[in-house]
Amino acid sequence: MYTGKSRQAEASDVFMMEVNHFTRGTIYTYYQAPKISLLSPSQGPNKGSTLISVIGEGLFRSPVLACRFDLGHYSSASTLVSSSLAICKTPPITAGSYNVEISLNGQEFSQGCGSTGTCPFYSYNEPLLTRVTPQAGVNSGGTLLVLNVENPVQCNDQCNIKCKFHAVFPPDQGRLAIQGFDL
Repeated sequence: MYTGKSRQAEASDVFMMEVNHFTRGTIYTYYQAPKISLLSPSQGPNKGSTLISVIGEGLFRSPVLACRFDLGHYSSASTLVSSSLAICKTPPITAGSYNVEISLNGQEFSQGCGSTGTCPFYSYNEPLLTRVTPQAGVNSGGTLLVLNVENPVQCNDQCNIKCKFHAVFPPDQGRLAIQGFDL
């Protein structure tokens, strides 16, 4: 039996019971499958690079920690924060709904969220703002804006769409020009 430093099992560690003449043993780690309870945010643009918090239980440091967005789409970066939180960067994917799973060994994946068994992430085409009416308003706020948008985000009750304004002139000059904004 090997008595050296123990470490987490990697996908390449193999222990064959039939062969019992090892010159050096290996450590194989058993663990309960991780469970995801929540994704935040649960939506993002299809170009990828959205950082999502994967909240759950049974997570631990692993060199092959990975998030999967249905079969074939893997996170470009996954980082363990704690035993109940991992951060995953979304890959570029086609607009649509994807079930998110997490793996600690690169082979077996979690069983989804709660009683539904799925952890949906909604990927959408980036909206394009084509017109804003009116094009000016008082600096105290309250002006109702009408936005014309190509590729509007189609979403369910969990949608949280906000506008973010980018200033061109400093506010202390008595006016504020908007160069553009993010939806």
